[in-house]
Amino acid sequence: MTTLTAATGPGATMGPGGIWPSAARRPAGQAPGGGGFSLSAADILRAVHARLVMVIFVWLLVVGISIGLTVLWITYRPEYRSAAFVRVESVTPGDPMEETRGRGAVPLQELEMLVKDQAVVVTNPEVLDQVLEVPEVKATSWYRDLEARKDPTLDFRDALADALAVTPIPSTSYMRIEMSGRVPSDLPTIANAVVEKYLSKVNELQKTRYRSEYDRLAKETDLAKRLLDTQNTKLDQIRSQLPASVLMAGGGNPVNEEMMTVSALQTELEMAKLGRKVTWESLRDMKPDEMPITADMQAAINSDPIILDLRNRLDQTRSYYDTLIATLGENHRATKTTKASVDMLSDRLATLQLERLNEFRNQQLQTAQNDYYQAQEQEARLAEQREAVEAKQRDLDTKFAQYMRELEERENLNANYQDLLRQREYLNQLLRREKAVRITQLSRATLPKKRHSPQWILNVPIGVVVGLMAAVGLAMLLELADKSVRTTRDVARHAGLPVLASIPTVDDEEVEINRVEMASIESPHSVIAEAFRTLRTNLFFSAPVEHQGVILVTSIGGDDGKTTVAINLAAAVAISGRRVLLIDTNFRRPALRKFFPNLPEQGLSNVLIGQSKLADVIVASDVPGLDVVNTGPTPPNPAELLGSSHLRELIADARSRYDQVILDGAPVLLVSDALVLGGAVDGIVMVCRFRRTSRGALVRARAQLDAINARVLGAVLNAVQTTRGGYFRKQYREFYDYQREEEDVGGARKLPEKGSAASEEHVAALDAQAQAAAEAEIVEENQRSARGERPDDTV
Repeated sequence: MTTLTAATGPGATMGPGGIWPSAARRPAGQAPGGGGFSLSAADILRAVHARLVMVIFVWLLVVGISIGLTVLWITYRPEYRSAAFVRVESVTPGDPMEETRGRGAVPLQELEMLVKDQAVVVTNPEVLDQVLEVPEVKATSWYRDLEARKDPTLDFRDALADALAVTPIPSTSYMRIEMSGRVPSDLPTIANAVVEKYLSKVNELQKTRYRSEYDRLAKETDLAKRLLDTQNTKLDQIRSQLPASVLMAGGGNPVNEEMMTVSALQTELEMAKLGRKVTWESLRDMKPDEMPITADMQAAINSDPIILDLRNRLDQTRSYYDTLIATLGENHRATKTTKASVDMLSDRLATLQLERLNEFRNQQLQTAQNDYYQAQEQEARLAEQREAVEAKQRDLDTKFAQYMRELEERENLNANYQDLLRQREYLNQLLRREKAVRITQLSRATLPKKRHSPQWILNVPIGVVVGLMAAVGLAMLLELADKSVRTTRDVARHAGLPVLASIPTVDDEEVEINRVEMASIESPHSVIAEAFRTLRTNLFFSAPVEHQGVILVTSIGGDDGKTTVAINLAAAVAISGRRVLLIDTNFRRPALRKFFPNLPEQGLSNVLIGQSKLADVIVASDVPGLDVVNTGPTPPNPAELLGSSHLRELIADARSRYDQVILDGAPVLLVSDALVLGGAVDGIVMVCRFRRTSRGALVRARAQLDAINARVLGAVLNAVQTTRGGYFRKQYREFYDYQREEEDVGGARKLPEKGSAASEEHVAALDAQAQAAAEAEIVEENQRSARGERPDDTV
């Protein structure tokens, strides 16, 4: 018999490969799950892999459609293009002198703006109308096709504008005029006609603008001449009122020179006064010990007879003190007395020097103050002198300023008149020139040699990429639209629960199983029985022993397979050597009597109402170590009966008799029985059914159990179907291949008959092997988790 014991310690259990965290109750109000839902690259790959046939079909379908559309495009609507290039230098013809000297560089931004403006002129309705009147254009297939349509709403100009593309070339002075159509021979004719009509139109527009500008300048020139004559007359009248000496000097006079002299003296005195003030304030605010000692001050201090006498006495006393230290030591009374004399002389010398410094400071401070006051007096005298000079200057300035204003006005009028004359002459020259703009055709449009669109090299890759995106998008749409629980990741992500085992469906099992509820008993060599043994092993390591003595097996809704899990789990635990009691607590739909026909009518309800004892309703099963208790008669109030104190007494009695007590309860979301039992058991195992249980129902069930502070040990994903590349398909193949290899090596062995001693030993031996294999699998999973690898949970 194998007995698993847990390591002592709060919140941890000992499992193969290390310490595992035990199942813990989530605090009330905390949302289940590990956080917000998000798609990872692995999720996308799993969704594509599960629907690989559909993805390939959609991908090939879109690629085929793109190829077909390209063929139709080439057959019925091919597109050719022919382009002419035009160079735009300026909308003015330029100055002949500039052409001989060489034109200056035009700013790039201004040039690009000019090219864009001319691109708009090319598609001007007047230009397009002139192009449509060209006989060569009317003779093209493009024009005849438009006429053949006989559509009264069709505008030839709009059709030409749609087929024409005018594109400025960035960072250059060129623009591309490109014509597109189905007939290659028509395109050069139309494109070159557009360029010719554009050049003619822009030249005509510019000359029209020059003529109107010339007429405007002629009127302005006549007006400027009249204003200049009037101003000359007014200036002669003012000049007659001014002295000749002032006019000859250009407004200069001795008063100006005097003013300049006084201003210079004021500036110089202001600088001197500021320097004296700074010196005085710095000396006034300076502490005696901060005052710099100049060479003169130091010489005066050193020559003071009192200081000299004190310094000589201090030097003698120090010399005597050094002698005493060398002969008598520091602690001798004579030495200490001499030391006191040295300190006293030093203090007197420092005090005397400080007094001499204060005397020097006071002398310097008084001198600086006197200098500052003298500067203030000089400044006041200069200010009076300046006021007198300014009065004389103001009188002359007023008269002379009026003369200069009128003179300046005469010069401005004359300059304006001369400028207007030059502009009028320049426009006259431009009007005499044949070409009024500097815009030339750089190259003519030629016959296109290859088709512009469609292009195989572009359409097919786009079809491949779009097809792949559509196929993957459809797969992800189907993946996100499916809200059912399909993988262990769904359980862990949305409910925050560890998955103790995934039980495959019977439909995919290679071994014939009549009753999946008894698979661990009747088909111990099947993959389903192996899955329940894995559930048993993982359950042992999900929590300490004292936290899993009494376990409630419940489900989200009805028909999820909780009774199947409860029976097989109880049988697997009993086969491992532990004494197990399986109790049917689902009064709504009791199911154990279907699989254990020898159960009596009496059961759990009789014990809870006090009619029977637990020992009276326990029935031994065919599995050694497994006893079963029926529900008994259905009470009118199952929830109130399960919540009575008799249930806790029953659980305490069962705990003392058995190593493991498993309760087959009612669904969580349908009735409240499971919530009542959740507070009385050590742990809860929640059963989810593959593709039937919704994620929202799983979250709600977990929230209800958290609300009563129940301990959920984990979840079981039941009736998992194999899918392409899924886990169970691979496990089926490897499991049965392994069994065949074992039989080939050891020879075929006939199993002992059921019920014999040899049969029980054989089953126990097989169970020990299965448990060892499950523990090895757990160790491998832990090692992969430690390395940061995620297990493949695709089913």
